[in-house]
Amino acid sequence: MPSGIVIGDDKGIHVQSDGEYLVEIKDVLPGKKWTIDIDLMSVDKGEAYDLSMQIFKPTLSGPIDFSKAIHMVLNYAGKKIYDGPASGISDTINLQEVEYSFGTFHPGDSKRLRAIFEMDHTYTKNDFQVKSMMENVWKFRATKNQESKRTEDNKQTKRKLFFPQTGEEWRNVLIYISLGLFIVLMAVLIFKKKYEDQKKRS
Repeated sequence: MPSGIVIGDDKGIHVQSDGEYLVEIKDVLPGKKWTIDIDLMSVDKGEAYDLSMQIFKPTLSGPIDFSKAIHMVLNYAGKKIYDGPASGISDTINLQEVEYSFGTFHPGDSKRLRAIFEMDHTYTKNDFQVKSMMENVWKFRATKNQESKRTEDNKQTKRKLFFPQTGEEWRNVLIYISLGLFIVLMAVLIFKKKYEDQKKRS
């Protein structure tokens, strides 16, 4: 994860350089509902990044499969992007196999991902006599926007075309300038000589 992209939730947990965000669920009572807000921000001064996310297969322990027993809704920038089990696999999308793209983040851009969880209310206290747990890793990825990269490459190419880049190139430029000035000076002297000769004849 580039230093120019900052991702953190409302609990103060930030995504580190590996891009991984851990969703840990344990001791969840039937019918419990809770929300996590994750802010996605670009603090880079010049680069634009394409940001995406993928959900890894959860690690489970205990008799309750929280990846199926917990319903999850993901809202991004005011739009529902996922509605299904906490595993990340629904009838319409499989976030374990396909990355969801959050689009391009330009310097200063900030958006919010809201995750809403709800535990199945049909479970009873007897189901919780043995502890169950789920660890689910969300992987965020940020790559330099190709269009932005092409624009920067074009700018660098233009700079190279107009301005010498090495000492060898500067030396060649100075030689050409000196030759040009010498030719201009010779032309002026020849013109001046012809003008003075004509003046003497007249």
